[in-house]
Amino acid sequence: ADPGAPLGQFAPLIAVEWPERRDYPEDVDRIGRVALAGTRARVQVLVQPEAPLVYTYLSTARIHGRRHQQLNYVWWFSDRPALVADDPVAGHIDGGTLRVTLDAAGRRAAVAEVILHCGCGHVLYVADWLEAAARREFGPPEKDARYAVERTSGRYPVLVAGVFDSEAPPVRPVVLLAAGSHEPLALRLAADEEGIAKTIVERRGYALCDYDALDRLPLEDGVASMFGPDGLVHFAGRREGFLLAPSGILSAGQPRKRGTQRIRWDEYLFDDPALLARGLRFPIGGE
Repeated sequence: ADPGAPLGQFAPLIAVEWPERRDYPEDVDRIGRVALAGTRARVQVLVQPEAPLVYTYLSTARIHGRRHQQLNYVWWFSDRPALVADDPVAGHIDGGTLRVTLDAAGRRAAVAEVILHCGCGHVLYVADWLEAAARREFGPPEKDARYAVERTSGRYPVLVAGVFDSEAPPVRPVVLLAAGSHEPLALRLAADEEGIAKTIVERRGYALCDYDALDRLPLEDGVASMFGPDGLVHFAGRREGFLLAPSGILSAGQPRKRGTQRIRWDEYLFDDPALLARGLRFPIGGE
C-alpha cells in the first residue's frame, strides 16, 4: 500500500506480549500469512509466520448524515492455545481486527476499535479532540460512564476504554495484544512502541494485502475461501460454542468473516455503518 495513502499511513504496529516461558510454541504468538491445504471437501486453514501479511479493507460509518471512512486491518494467528486445563476457548486459528474511523474530512483518527475475529473482546478508544467536543456539546459523562462520548443506555452499551492523543505527528496506532489469548490490552497513537512495550524482543515487518484475497486462496488446482458458507473459518470451532449454544450465540469463540461478527453479546453487528452513531454520543462538532 502507498505509505502516504490512509491505509499505509495508519498501518498499525502490532505488539504481542513475549513471556519468558510458554506452554505452547512461540510461533503461535506471531502473525502470519493465510494459506490453505487439504481438499475442497475438507479445507485446512494454515497461518504461516515466515512472511506475515495484514489484510485490509475499507468501510464507511454514517454519523449525523455524513460518511466517515474506516480503515480495517486484519491479522491472523495459527492457534488460540489452551492457557488453562480444558480451556473452552482454545482452538485452531485466531486473530483480530483494528478499525480506525477518520473524521469527516478524512484526515484525523476519530475512533479506534479492536476485536477478536469471533466478535469478542471489543475495545473502543476515542481521540482526545472528540471527547473534548462531546463535553462541550453534552456536558459531563452520563451516569456510570467515564467519558462524555459514552452512551450508557441499552442492555449492553458500547464501552469506551480510553482516549488517545491524535495531534502529535507522525503517529500510527500501536496495538498491544496478550500472549496466548491475543486479546487487546492497550491501544494508543504513537511514533513507535515506546510507552506501550517495556522491551522489544524482536521486530518483524509485514506487508498489506487486500482482505478479499482470503476468499481466493490457492487450493488443489484452483482457489477456495478460508471461510465456509456461514462465514465461519473452516474447522475452527471452540468448545465454548457448545457451552453457549443455549444462549442463541452462533458458534461462540469461532473466528469468522467480516460482515458476520457480532459484538457485545450479539447486540451489535461490528460492520453496521450506524454502530458508532447508535453506540456513542457522537458530537455534531466532532465531525
